[in-house]
Amino acid sequence: MTLLDKVDDAAQFAEGKSVVEQCLITNWKKWFTFLDFNRDGTITNTDMEDSRIRFFKLRLPDADLEKKIEQWWIKNIFRGSTDAISEQKFLDGLRKKYMKDKAKFNDKMQQWLDEMFLLFDNDRDMSISEEEYFTAYKGYGLENVMQNKKHSVIINRQMDLNL
Repeated sequence: MTLLDKVDDAAQFAEGKSVVEQCLITNWKKWFTFLDFNRDGTITNTDMEDSRIRFFKLRLPDADLEKKIEQWWIKNIFRGSTDAISEQKFLDGLRKKYMKDKAKFNDKMQQWLDEMFLLFDNDRDMSISEEEYFTAYKGYGLENVMQNKKHSVIINRQMDLNL
């Protein structure tokens, strides 16, 4: 842990954020990075289109896939809005929903992850194979991260996804 990390942790502690909230914020920042396909600091319709095109090219043919991806983005990310979403707006929106009703928020996140899981589970066997995992990373433009594959990764749908 660097001094900068400690300062950031202290600032969050001073703001009254619990350790759990700090972990959530760290994970939400990672999600934002994944969703910001063109890495311009905002999530826009362009990012949605890029993801739809990229995943469609990487997956087995599925006539409904492009529509499913678009619907997932509209429902879970844009939530009816067409405005660009900054990282701060993304974090504030999630934090507000989390603070309002944690149980409802957790249920919604589980639903969100289940829907995303189905987009990644190419062969519909209810597990994500190493190949599907790497395809998802490629879909998010993270090929460089996956170049170092030391061991096989199998993600099972029943796995506890600690948010």
